[in-house]
Amino acid sequence: PFDELAPFIPKAIAKITEFGNDPVLVVNSDKDVQAQQQSLNFDQNDTWRILVGGAKLSRGFTVEGLTTTYFRRSTNMSDSLTQMGRWFGFRRGYLDLVRLYIARSAKFGSRTVDLYEAFESVAIDEAGFRGELKRYSVRDGDQPAITPIEIPPLVTQHLPWLLPTAANKMFNAVLERQSEQPFRPYGYPNRLDHLQHNLGCWRKTLASANELVQMDSHKNKFGALVGVVSAAELVEAISKMKFLAREYDATISPRLAFYADMLAKGAVEDFLLFAPQVDSDLRADIAGVGERSVVKRSRRAGRNGLFGAIDDWKHRPALEEFVSAEPPAELSAWAGPKRGAVLLYLAREPQPEYEKSDTKVADGPEKGLVVAFNAYLPAHLLPPTGVRQFRVRDPQSPDSATIAAD
Repeated sequence: PFDELAPFIPKAIAKITEFGNDPVLVVNSDKDVQAQQQSLNFDQNDTWRILVGGAKLSRGFTVEGLTTTYFRRSTNMSDSLTQMGRWFGFRRGYLDLVRLYIARSAKFGSRTVDLYEAFESVAIDEAGFRGELKRYSVRDGDQPAITPIEIPPLVTQHLPWLLPTAANKMFNAVLERQSEQPFRPYGYPNRLDHLQHNLGCWRKTLASANELVQMDSHKNKFGALVGVVSAAELVEAISKMKFLAREYDATISPRLAFYADMLAKGAVEDFLLFAPQVDSDLRADIAGVGERSVVKRSRRAGRNGLFGAIDDWKHRPALEEFVSAEPPAELSAWAGPKRGAVLLYLAREPQPEYEKSDTKVADGPEKGLVVAFNAYLPAHLLPPTGVRQFRVRDPQSPDSATIAAD
């Protein structure tokens, strides 16, 4: 009731106006702080004010006794976001007064972000890093059993757009694990011998997709050759493939590591192979496999030889549904809680510009074929935002943000 509150109103007004009649103080710079030094002297006085500000208030200025926060500033770096989270920490004596009003659709450049989700991700990442550090608490006698220089800790990133820190501080960081769906390479090689090598890696697996299924989902009718391959065989085939320079370390290895983790835990056993057979005159007779349809794809201009996504919007929904709890009717008999899916294509460039090969590749239908895949894990195995983990590139220089180029 207001009657219970009324006796405290004069006291509150006296506190608010003790060093000036304006209850709102603008804090945007050191100059503002100096001008209001008496009002903002947390050591000597109680500060009862509404503080309004931008970068200075969010990161560079200590606020004691904070109760209510209205927050809508955004950044794409976890360390900066953590500094902005002034409501974190203990509030002895007034914990029940702490309130946070935060933007769920804040603008950051052209992106709209959920700041609540972002801070939640930061908290999860920090908890994961603390778990990494616990490994070093184990001792062997009076010495640590392992040290960070022997096994560097992993830094986790749960939101793909929220980096641990600025890019210029991460030149000594390399992506260790990544879980985003689907697992889709873009950097297939542009050497004929490497393309032929990749076809050899997949030949046995391609032959396993030999049962024709007619799809009639989402008003898109097409045929697809399906089969099943063990998770171990799939991981082995991908790990033996050739890719463009740096593509393996940057894109393939982190995702393979995540797949290997799922395999080791017994969370995934095998994958449905799904090879759409498109209506096209472009086909190839593959030794040990048979005749398969081929799609035309070009590398993207200005992207250092990378393709775009080699898939098709008409085919993708069938696989996305297959790994969810509601597979399409045509594939329901193949579905299982420990079965992923692979969308497979054979592609050919209309106007290739191949680099020089070490060995000559024989002319024939297989020459220049790109084996392209899009792999999907069972959806229930994946966190909703995806996970990335980073380690230091050079364990001998763990404190260096930059190192010599390879």
